[in-house]
Amino acid sequence: MPTIVRIGPYRFFFYASDREEPMHVHVERNAVMRSSGSLR
Repeated sequence: MPTIVRIGPYRFFFYASDREEPMHVHVERNAVMRSSGSLR
């Protein structure tokens, strides 16, 4: 899970193995993960 950037308590990252899905970024804060949706 390479981290793209950390902003305050948030970590923005991606999974290298998400090749079958549209490009997107995950966001984590205090061990709670959410997908941010597609990047366009």
